[in-house]
Amino acid sequence: SLSNNISRWAKAPLPDGYLTRLREELGAVKDTEAEKCAQLLDDWQAPRNKARERLQELKEKEAELQRRLKASMASEEVERLRKLKNQLERCLQDISKPWWEIRNRQAWEEEKPLREKVRQRFHTVFSAIEQVSGAIENVTRPDETLMEKLKGLIETVLRRFSLVDGIVPLKLEGYDQTTSNATVRRGYTILTNDERGLGHLSTGQKAQMAVSLLAAQNLAVSHMLHHRTILLDDVTTAYDLSNLTREAILWRQLAYGGHEARRTRRQVFISSHHEDMTNHLLDLLVPPEGRSMRLVRFTGWSLEQGPQYDLFKIEPTGAALNKDGKFTDKTHNLINDLEAGPWQSA
Repeated sequence: SLSNNISRWAKAPLPDGYLTRLREELGAVKDTEAEKCAQLLDDWQAPRNKARERLQELKEKEAELQRRLKASMASEEVERLRKLKNQLERCLQDISKPWWEIRNRQAWEEEKPLREKVRQRFHTVFSAIEQVSGAIENVTRPDETLMEKLKGLIETVLRRFSLVDGIVPLKLEGYDQTTSNATVRRGYTILTNDERGLGHLSTGQKAQMAVSLLAAQNLAVSHMLHHRTILLDDVTTAYDLSNLTREAILWRQLAYGGHEARRTRRQVFISSHHEDMTNHLLDLLVPPEGRSMRLVRFTGWSLEQGPQYDLFKIEPTGAALNKDGKFTDKTHNLINDLEAGPWQSA
């Protein structure tokens, strides 16, 4: 059956019926003829295996050629598209530049009224800034009249002390100082008659200048103050006894001035840390008739109770005229206590 049909089977596919017949024929082969049948099958199968291998090789070669062809075609396509892209980009640039120029021109024309309105507002704001700056300049500019008044008051107080030559008359000069937050602060520079600044004065001269400036500033701006008080912290330490007396006279005039000095009268608070100076100053500041004076002596301090202190009322003692015009001893129960100390318990 194989021998008779081999030439025909080699030319066309085998129908299912032939395969069934083939199995039947192979089943009928005798064992003695099996080797011969196997040889016949090998002879029949050999050219087909070679053909199959050759077909597989050709398919693989075809696939490789297809891949190479596709890669070649893709490379050419990419190059062609890249050139087209460059051409389009150049074309787009050529088109977009005049288009944006036209668009910007149109936008500029459309926004012209708005720009004009903004320009007018800027002009208004700048004018307001200039006006405010001018107002600030006028308000903060040193007041020549006030400066002269202050200078005269300082010299008036200074002349009460025992001064060396070259101190008075003083020179006051205005200056501008820019602070850390860009704010302009204005003040006065004080120079002595011989062109010395405050830094070149002695300790006593600085204290005299400070006291004079304090009193002068307080009196110069009385109309701007909401109080009539002066607080002095240990102003006696830098003076000798002669200047201490002169200073005490100043505080007496400020504290006990008459009705004609009502506008310049102040309530004066003085702190002192030296007992000898306090005793001397106390004698000099004893109030006149109709005036009062208090002395607070601090004796201790604790966290629980706060400050401990004694309060004293100071009254004058000594000779005075009686109704007949004769001197008489004006005594007070404070006199006996003065032997032990200058204070009397209230």
